Formats: sequence, structure tokens, C-alpha cells
Amino acid sequence: SKLTREQVVYHFVSGFTSKMVGTEEGVTEPVATFSSCYGEPFLMMHPLVYANMLADKLEQHGSDAWLLNTGWLGSSGKRCPLK
Repeated sequence: SKLTREQVVYHFVSGFTSKMVGTEEGVTEPVATFSSCYGEPFLMMHPLVYANMLADKLEQHGSDAWLLNTGWLGSSGKRCPLK
């Protein structure tokens, strides 16, 4: 789905992502997690500052943002085949 500016900000700040095997100690399979702007531990400013910067850049360059399903099925922690 093509996103509005408000939806871009919301989804960017929501930061629903996953911890992947090999990126953190003790992770043996993908685990769904929340991380503002997908990098909360590294943010110096409030997450909304970064989200609005992203929205401003999209507007400045006439770019669109799209929401894509990257394979997660509900809360099962399983991925659907992308083929």
C-alpha cells in the first residue's frame, strides 16, 4: 500500500522488526521485537525527529513510500514463503 506522510511517520516510529540469528548473542531463531526507527539504542534525539526528517526528505524529493509484507504471519514468529 502507498503510504501518506502520517502513515510513513507512524510505521517508521513503530519499528516492528526482528532480532536475527547471528546479530545478537543467544538468538537462535528470528524473534519479533520493537525498536523505534529500527535503531532505538543509537538515537540521540526523540524518534519523532527522525520520522519527520524521513517524511520531509520523501516530500523534498517527490518520493513515495510503500508498506510491504516481508513475510511475517501474524504473531506466530513464522515467515510465509516469498516465492
